Amino acid sequence: MKKVTFALLFLLAGCATDSKINTVEKVDLKRFMGNWFVLAGRFTFLEKDVYNGLEIYTWNDEKQRIDVDFTYNKGS
Repeated sequence: MKKVTFALLFLLAGCATDSKINTVEKVDLKRFMGNWFVLAGRFTFLEKDVYNGLEIYTWNDEKQRIDVDFTYNKGS
C-alpha cells in the first residue's frame, strides 16, 4: 500500500506547476502553412515503424480552420 501511495504522489507532483505560458498576439498563418517534417515526438502504438513523418498544413476557407495531413514511410 505504501508503494502505491508513493507512486500516486510522485505522479501527481509532476502535474503541479507555477510556470506561465506566454502567447503571442499574432501568428502569420500563411507562413505557418505548408510541409513540416516530424523529427521527434511522442508516438503512439498506431505509429509503430513510422519513419520520415511529414505534416502538411493547409488553410480551409470553407470551414475557417487549418487542416492537417500526416504522411509517412512504414518500416525502414
